[in-house]
Amino acid sequence: MLAALFAVGLLATSCGGGTSEADQVKDFALDFATKVSKNQVDSVRALYADAAKCDSFAVTFVHDSVTVTETETPGTYKVSLGAADFTVKRAEDGKMSVVESHGLAAYPADALDFAKKTGQWKDGLNDAEQAVRMADKDFRTQVVAAFPKAFAKMLMVKGGLEVVKPCDGPAMMAVGTLGANVVSTCDKAISGSDYEVVFKGMSVGYWGEQPLTTSEPGKDIAPNGSAMVTTDFSVHADYNSAYVNIKISNDELFNKYFTPTGKEYDEYLAGKTEEKK
Repeated sequence: MLAALFAVGLLATSCGGGTSEADQVKDFALDFATKVSKNQVDSVRALYADAAKCDSFAVTFVHDSVTVTETETPGTYKVSLGAADFTVKRAEDGKMSVVESHGLAAYPADALDFAKKTGQWKDGLNDAEQAVRMADKDFRTQVVAAFPKAFAKMLMVKGGLEVVKPCDGPAMMAVGTLGANVVSTCDKAISGSDYEVVFKGMSVGYWGEQPLTTSEPGKDIAPNGSAMVTTDFSVHADYNSAYVNIKISNDELFNKYFTPTGKEYDEYLAGKTEEKK
């Protein structure tokens, strides 16, 4: 009889009878967190339905520092890994799953940096909610496409052309210098190699008058500064206007000079709402 009781007790222990529910949850949590840390996408999604909205996972944690706390909802536990957390739900049959998380989804560093600076990333949302916002690839495309028009208002020729040097020399060969004042309201230094100034006017000769266009290299401009870009003129070639022409691509322009306000994503969503009306 004693041997039989011992066997029953041993069986109960081997079946988990001697393990508390909290311990079982912690074992599950450590196993799940390990799968997340190894970016085992399929395994994570098998235990966490909303993980289907996330493409990649990453987390760093110390086993001994993991805490498991039962919430006010019976059978539901909050697991803290330090910088990340998730909620475990334990069904009546003992089956466990993850129902919510924060800080488990992983994103490329540049994409995350852009999202946080433009408001695409919103503090307080769980991983599934963040993933929906982060999956909106049209947002960055639209912001990049709109930036050249905004930048054109930050770097432009202000005022009329100035005579820097009057015409000098024999009457029909006299040459002078005209200047265009390029003003920047950008909070970053502008590289002269990124733009040019196009002067427009008329060419006069025995062939009559013809439109004339000349481009001159840009000059470096300090943040919120200005620079005078000049070109030669004569009685045969005179100019009456000038404008800035950007020489780099839209992506290069954006990456170099864009300064986010943090409201870009909200403005983007508002614009989409207006389009639907």
